[in-house]
Amino acid sequence: AKAMVDGRLVDITFSQPMWKWIKGDILTLSDLVIVYPMLGKTLVEFYNILEKKKQGKKGEELYYKGGPIEDCMMSMTCTQYDEWELVQGGEEIDLTIDNLEVYINQTLECYLGKGIAKQRKAFVRGWNKVFPCSFLSPLSTTELDILISGDSHSFSDEMWSVKNLLSVSVCDHGYNQNSKPVLDLFTVLSEFNIEQKKKFLHFVTGQTRMGLGGFASLE
Repeated sequence: AKAMVDGRLVDITFSQPMWKWIKGDILTLSDLVIVYPMLGKTLVEFYNILEKKKQGKKGEELYYKGGPIEDCMMSMTCTQYDEWELVQGGEEIDLTIDNLEVYINQTLECYLGKGIAKQRKAFVRGWNKVFPCSFLSPLSTTELDILISGDSHSFSDEMWSVKNLLSVSVCDHGYNQNSKPVLDLFTVLSEFNIEQKKKFLHFVTGQTRMGLGGFASLE
């Protein structure tokens, strides 16, 4: 929050779900897939089975990995946290096709809702000491990421092409954009790998990513 107020970039990258979490947006199954890929993939498969059930399909069409959901031998507890029961007495309740929807919804609540509510409250309390976290609401997660961490395209070949470097540069002291030293410099820069680009940016600006506008935003 302080870096945003000061107009400084922070060398840290938050996931899109993290930004949604900070803003107070509701996190969904697609967010879980990003944060916990393996668990998210399983829940997506469960969700697809649930949709088939709602469409009236039966038998093998509702199988998971070649067998009924019941063959998973799972209980109504949060994955990796067996002590967290998704429903009262969940440790003694088997996962079935009939309670699959409850399992999905409560698992999402465990990982993306109540399970991290205290952490979000503490995070927002700290952020609010600088400025109200609610001020972030109009911004998209992509815009927030750029404001805090810089443009994710900072290292793209297009951004570092000789053509783009020439378009955003102003030559002086007897040099112009056709001067051989200028063209040689930009040619070398265009051939940098990502690590070299980061080091060059850090040397020139003190940061490893560029803000919105790329090179054109630098003075």
